Amino acid sequence: MADFVSALFGRITTAPLVAADLGARLYPVDKVPQNAMAPYGTYQVISDDRPVDLKGYSAARVPRIQYDIYAEKYGVAKRIAENIIAAVAVPGPHSGVSSGS
Repeated sequence: MADFVSALFGRITTAPLVAADLGARLYPVDKVPQNAMAPYGTYQVISDDRPVDLKGYSAARVPRIQYDIYAEKYGVAKRIAENIIAAVAVPGPHSGVSSGS
């Protein structure tokens, strides 16, 4: 099973509208090529806390990922950002445990 960041990266980069604009130009923030051609994007994990309750650490995690889009025109960057949000907002398959009894 892939980790969350890898799964999210895969979902975003295979979304047709994002792929049309960025292609493979979505980089970890510390791996951007020196001569990266716009438009391109960066991503980084902002926080990945492990919630704690009375029984100890919870298996549920809510990581925060930041995406930055760089383009020559604001409208292009905004469109790409909206397409990324749309790609992430669609519910996907999961391997969670059913809450039914």
